[in-house]
Amino acid sequence: MIDAELAAAEKSARAALAQPDAKPDAEALREFNEKYGALKTELTVFGSGQAAAKLIEFMKGVKDPYLARTILDEFATTGSELRKHANQLSLRTMYDNVKSVALTDSRAQARQALAEIESCRRVKPINSMVTLGASSALGDAATAALSDHEGYLQAHGE
Repeated sequence: MIDAELAAAEKSARAALAQPDAKPDAEALREFNEKYGALKTELTVFGSGQAAAKLIEFMKGVKDPYLARTILDEFATTGSELRKHANQLSLRTMYDNVKSVALTDSRAQARQALAEIESCRRVKPINSMVTLGASSALGDAATAALSDHEGYLQAHGE
């Protein structure tokens, strides 16, 4: 029963993570794409520290999760170009900032829920002190029944 509840909670948390971000209005998206495209082109074609600094400043200013996700999706390519011309600390700070914008509250809660679910799965359902007491008072067979009661019932009858 506990496993079924944990599975249902995990499914719900994974669905929250998979939920797409709300797309900004068409004008905001067009503005972002124009500016972002121009800055990326300037960096890749004319590669300079100044172009890298402009792109990093632009990325730092993104506050919409959808747009932040767009930056993250392309960061493997853009980031490698930025690395050639930018201060590594500035680049890391900007990247972490964009990641936090992309990680909405619901996604953060879902990630936390998944971590707690995993933790619950690792915890034994019976306290070790109870097991120790049962073992000394009732024997090893009774102790086995605590952790695998279905197996114990099959082996010893209901």
